[in-house]
Amino acid sequence: MIHIFTITSHNTLNQVTPIYSIVQILPLMLSIFAAIIAVVIPLYLYKQLNQKISSYSEYGEKIKKLEENLSNLTSKFDEVSTKIKDIKTDKLEEVTKLSEKISSIERKIEKVESEIDNLKKPMVPFQLEEIKETEIDSLQELQIYYPFIKYASIMSSQGFTIEIVGKGIDEPAKLLEIIKISDMFAGSKEIIIEKKEDLLYLFYLDTLEDLDIYGIVLAKKPLNTNSLGVIKNVLHKYFSKKKVVE
Repeated sequence: MIHIFTITSHNTLNQVTPIYSIVQILPLMLSIFAAIIAVVIPLYLYKQLNQKISSYSEYGEKIKKLEENLSNLTSKFDEVSTKIKDIKTDKLEEVTKLSEKISSIERKIEKVESEIDNLKKPMVPFQLEEIKETEIDSLQELQIYYPFIKYASIMSSQGFTIEIVGKGIDEPAKLLEIIKISDMFAGSKEIIIEKKEDLLYLFYLDTLEDLDIYGIVLAKKPLNTNSLGVIKNVLHKYFSKKKVVE
């Protein structure tokens, strides 16, 4: 370890003041950075949760409004039905008009009830259908078997692109820094980033000599995490087979 000293002279004695090297203060810097990450990530997740809660509240307001409309239509229906009972049989024309109004109100009631039922169905953020693993011979086939994939790439830890298909990500090599930071502080080489309409999946794939190999997948919503795991397995088997052949 290298130290740098400065010497200052005084009337009675010389004092030596040590200046600490960057190696000594690096642990402190990493601790501060880790503390910042520990604050920023929960705040980000809290913000995303609030946004989802707000969207659910909007559906609640729509349901409430539709229920009020249904109540008004039901009241009108009861009112018209009562009038029909009080009408004499010789007023056939008026009876016919009232019957048409009843039919119209009944159709509106059915429509409103249908809308309410649809809004009251549980909102599932991810697709329910499970996808199956498929063996591929090229990365282009990935989009054929799984059309919800917008982009996929296989990259080395140095940022070199081995194979790529699709569009939607600028400078994918920079995304590897996210995995490296996650591995350093959280011990995880697998990250899912949720966007407005897509899911970005970064993961460790394999090794090639002394290099780590990573996969990057950008997929359309809705998509469940099990499906992402299937895509990871498909890419792992594809890369392993290709590595043996080459």
